[in-house]
Amino acid sequence: MNVRSRLKAVAAFATLLSPAFLLGYVILTAALLWGTFLPLGIPGEWEWQRHALWQSIAEAADRLLPVAVCGPLLLYFAVRTGARIGRASRLKTGTMYLLLTILSFGWTAAVQQSAPIGFREMKPYWVLYHWGSSGYFFEATFHMKSTEDFLSTYEARMRQGDVLHVGTHPPGLFLLSKSLLQACESSPTLVAVLQAIRNDEAAQAFRSLESAAAPRLSETELAALQLLSLLSSLAVAFTIVPLAVIANRLFDARTAWMLCCLWPTLPCLAVFLPKSDLLFPLTTMSVVAFMIPALDRWKAVLLAIPAGLVLWLGLMMSLAHLPVIVLLTLFAAFCALPPDPDAAKRGLTAVTLLLTTVVVAGSVWSWHNDCNIFAVWQLNLTNHEGFYGQFPRTWWKWIAVNPVELAFSVGLPLALAALGGLLKSARTAYSVLRHRRWNEVHRAAAFSVAAGITLVALWLSGKNQGEAARLWCFLTPWLLLAAGQVLRSDDSSAVGVRIWKHLLAAQLVVSVITASSVAGFSIG
Repeated sequence: MNVRSRLKAVAAFATLLSPAFLLGYVILTAALLWGTFLPLGIPGEWEWQRHALWQSIAEAADRLLPVAVCGPLLLYFAVRTGARIGRASRLKTGTMYLLLTILSFGWTAAVQQSAPIGFREMKPYWVLYHWGSSGYFFEATFHMKSTEDFLSTYEARMRQGDVLHVGTHPPGLFLLSKSLLQACESSPTLVAVLQAIRNDEAAQAFRSLESAAAPRLSETELAALQLLSLLSSLAVAFTIVPLAVIANRLFDARTAWMLCCLWPTLPCLAVFLPKSDLLFPLTTMSVVAFMIPALDRWKAVLLAIPAGLVLWLGLMMSLAHLPVIVLLTLFAAFCALPPDPDAAKRGLTAVTLLLTTVVVAGSVWSWHNDCNIFAVWQLNLTNHEGFYGQFPRTWWKWIAVNPVELAFSVGLPLALAALGGLLKSARTAYSVLRHRRWNEVHRAAAFSVAAGITLVALWLSGKNQGEAARLWCFLTPWLLLAAGQVLRSDDSSAVGVRIWKHLLAAQLVVSVITASSVAGFSIG
């Protein structure tokens, strides 16, 4: 596709992302989430619950004041800095991204305050503590007396066929909780620091609920729970780092900045923090960030080894990392077009190194801990299949609902931009295959097509029949990168940047609407 054709495509899609249409998406989101009683899911199978809206001006002010301050600040910084990002030195660019990461952390904290007061105070602790929503920390605190015994019996435990959180996950999340408990037990200074920055109202609210429901945590254990919650929030903010690395390789510097600024505005981040699912965008994108240069040149092919180590660590926590292998394999294949023996060998070498590293790391770990992680992964998949035996779901209904749920989880404005980017990338791929214009293949388009194929395969597989908004958090950065095809400032700086400014503002509002109305968890 030549420059003139790209300009026409961007201009055509700009209509659907014009201020009037973006305002319409915001109004539609508010109408569906605030103004109707339409189920957020499929009745009788799975539904997200709604928060109560504010009942007074005072309550509305309490819930909306933090975002009223942080939102304009993030918007101003993003727009003002974005105009200089391409001309700044590496030091200044790094500083800009660091400040963006800090502001992103502040924004995600602020937007969570738009939920009702009782929910937002207890959520940071209760979600990670209560066995109904996860149970990893609870198990590590009260039942994991010996890590060695826990691991040596883990495979047998998986064979019991639990189809919920424990049976469908490897031991990594238990080990993470245990390591934080041990860190706090061995460092009174760390506990003191955590207590100093603790929200006392949140801690007191958790204590009141904890005393009526389960064993009481010691102060050290509560500090470890607080640290685990903080780690999830930091993981969301620092996802900007690998996202920036990838975006700068696929796009120009200005477009990369625009995409990173959009990341914290995804509603699913605020709704589902501090659940472990929010750790996975950081791990999955870190794998991709190492692999892209490994696929690009022979001198960097050894970066597939750290990519494999990160992938292994991710798989130790959740098999949600498996689709990343599909994405990277497809991307490597597309990068070998036109038929280029050298690129094909490099791609095959990088992917082989990635998988070999996972196998070697898994084998060493299994031998050292007397726990066959490969058998555990297989049992996790089996148990996941067993979930639908105990909790039947209607496949065709979720095939229709999941894309809608995913669109609201990333925000309707961004979902439309991502869809436009995917369609534009598919059009480019079709043109390449039809006319054999191999020199026009763009790496960003290749990535988007690979991501789109992986997402469609996951969607049609029926692996997530319900809770897609949470379970697919790991792939939401892929949609951001797809949206870059619409926002690319090297196509038309005036059009792309103008769309982005309005899109960013709309996303901030949509994030508040969603976080203030959708409950990702049950509290109490």
